[in-house]
Amino acid sequence: MRVTRLLLLLIGAGVTSGKMSNGTREQEFIQELLDSTTANTPPSDMMNNTVFVFTDLYQLVDVQEKQGLVHLKLWIYIYYQLPSIGWNRTEYDFEFITVKKNTFWNPDLVWYDVMDEVYSEPTGQALSWTGVVVAKTALMNVKVSCPFDVTFFPYDRHTCVFSIGQWLNSNSTYRVGQDRVYQPGSMMLNYFVESDQWHVIRPVTIQNGVRAFADFGYYDMVTYTLRLERKAQFFVFILMVPTVVLVLVSCLTFLLPVESGEKVSQFSFVWLFCSVTTKANFSCQKMQNGAQ
Repeated sequence: MRVTRLLLLLIGAGVTSGKMSNGTREQEFIQELLDSTTANTPPSDMMNNTVFVFTDLYQLVDVQEKQGLVHLKLWIYIYYQLPSIGWNRTEYDFEFITVKKNTFWNPDLVWYDVMDEVYSEPTGQALSWTGVVVAKTALMNVKVSCPFDVTFFPYDRHTCVFSIGQWLNSNSTYRVGQDRVYQPGSMMLNYFVESDQWHVIRPVTIQNGVRAFADFGYYDMVTYTLRLERKAQFFVFILMVPTVVLVLVSCLTFLLPVESGEKVSQFSFVWLFCSVTTKANFSCQKMQNGAQ
């Protein structure tokens, strides 16, 4: 399968190719495909076939600890192979075709453990001569539900688990999983933008799983495990170190003899240091919120 090339072609705002025919012959072929397939139901040869989900983390946008949410930007590609709709290269002089979104069947996949999701779809669908159909490609924003335990703040770590899987059709209709050839067990993170407050612990693991819904059957899903570690330097140097220094300087007040007459100066220094530290913490917190 030439999935890699199709995925690269679908990244960005448009789709281009040097061997793509835009003439009448291509339009006639697309019309033949549309007449033989339907976009509303799974194709007949999807029985026991697999829909592959390729996902990569692009950015950790925000972490909302009080709400228990992690805001992520993800690249997602959903593709499958239908040998019945491929074509002979000697008969048609093009390697792939592109059509509008939802022209071919789009698998009914939904996100589990996600509170909000927004898709940005700059491209349509692509079909390779080998029968590979890239049904959906998007840069999406998701807010993942994640438990937080700040007992060891600021050296805390958190684990977020979220999944994408079938909704209407069970795995008796088609299967869902990761393509271990192009994504063997973890996200690649080739285009990941590092966060200034959180560290994403590698690897971001990917596992195939099955979820049972009472008497409705079994539904395949792909589960992602994201582990986060707080970058403690910000809190250590801006919050903890000034606080420790302030406590030590305050304790020195009791060691100064009354006859020295330096208690007033000591108090003035403590008050000034406290004011500067408070203002610095407020400014850093404001910059932190602005960056988010």
